[in-house]
Amino acid sequence: MSLPQNLRVIGSRSIYRFFLPPEGGPFVRTEFSLVEPVYAEDAFAKIVPDSTLTILVNPDDYELAHINLLQGKTCFWFLRRLAFGRPENYHDAPRLLMRASEEIGKRAGFFSQLNLHAGNTVVVSDAASYQFCTSRGIAAKLSPPPVNERLADLKRTVPRISLALWAGQSQYSSQFGGFHTESRIRHMNSDSAGDSDFGDISHSIIIQESFIREFPYEVALCLMAGHTVISQALEPRWGLEPGIDFMEVSTPEELLYIVEALWRSPFSSNLMSKRGRGKASTFRSSTILEKVLHSIESENRNR
Repeated sequence: MSLPQNLRVIGSRSIYRFFLPPEGGPFVRTEFSLVEPVYAEDAFAKIVPDSTLTILVNPDDYELAHINLLQGKTCFWFLRRLAFGRPENYHDAPRLLMRASEEIGKRAGFFSQLNLHAGNTVVVSDAASYQFCTSRGIAAKLSPPPVNERLADLKRTVPRISLALWAGQSQYSSQFGGFHTESRIRHMNSDSAGDSDFGDISHSIIIQESFIREFPYEVALCLMAGHTVISQALEPRWGLEPGIDFMEVSTPEELLYIVEALWRSPFSSNLMSKRGRGKASTFRSSTILEKVLHSIESENRNR
């Protein structure tokens, strides 16, 4: 059985458009639909069922009743965790652990109510979530996030240093701020970032929304775009090495120190950005999507 010829990606943030592979990839036609949760009922009901494969990114952004309106082959792609692996790593901050665990528990409950019929599949982004699915008899796929490799072509020569901050609005992420050079740091919005926003940045600070380690999609995007990435510990790492491919920080104070050091010596991380960009090939959308979908089709044939 061959891959579907047409691909549709739906997400609540504009950056999810980079899931799509470049033109001339494994699909004849591709499209991205930015659907805010408040408009999902109307948008999903208008999608005509055909041979197109639909990838719904982070399904828990939407209500179950609205997701059930989607017809045809649908792939539920979770970038966020459905479970966390080693709780002993977080015992030094029990309150943050409890709050993060509650959020993950809500997402796991949402997942348990998804209507996973024969035409639907699941992709998760970490081993603990994969094991969670397996324990429930669900043949999920484990995959790094796909990023359109053409994003690498947007990188232009940036004069000296251009530093950007990617952070959500959670109580946890709000702790990482208060830079002395605040006016010189661009605050990026993952909901509305345009292609040009990636081309004129030299360094990207990416703050996770939760105390539990994850792999923010922005990390893969910014590595592909050639930025020097500054992030908390990642899990999974997908082959990335802290101190070699990206800068790892653990506290707000450590982040402030690194930012001040970069302003004084902006070219000190040039080698790291080159190494990180080389590792970004792990996230090539054309390769990842073809691999995941071939695996799904192969499994369907063997049923």
